[in-house]
Amino acid sequence: MGVREDRVSKIQRIIKNSGSVTIKDLAEKFSVSKMTIRRDLDQVLDNPKIQLIRGMLIFNSAPGSKESKYSVISASTLNRSVKEKIALKARSMLEPEDTIIIDAGSTTEMLARIIPKYLQLDILCFSLNIFNEILKNKTVISLCQGENTIQAPWYFKAGKELTC
Repeated sequence: MGVREDRVSKIQRIIKNSGSVTIKDLAEKFSVSKMTIRRDLDQVLDNPKIQLIRGMLIFNSAPGSKESKYSVISASTLNRSVKEKIALKARSMLEPEDTIIIDAGSTTEMLARIIPKYLQLDILCFSLNIFNEILKNKTVISLCQGENTIQAPWYFKAGKELTC
């Protein structure tokens, strides 16, 4: 077995055993560049149980499923202490009447949960879990969802009446 084939085999075992790993972590582990790992992905992804999602290789024990096995509930429990630190750091950067965009994800959901009410922020979000946390927190007074479509972002405007 050649060096590349050996590395690909080891990468597949690492992903299976850990459940997920980043390209960056693999590059560090094998002392190669991220580009080398990306070149190996053609062979790594031959395994239908392995998926590449935003730089993260994930082991999916139910291959062939057309739906992603990503779950916000499951993701929110992974690396929870690190995510809490990130959310707290992001919150410390907020100032009253800021306008912010909160992207989808379990870490950003934590941020939405801990935004202080007194800040009166304008918030644009793209994800239902973030939207729900903002509503629960009563961080803002009104919202606007553009284009009246399910995929449109939600926009919260502090101190304004409800508009769409």
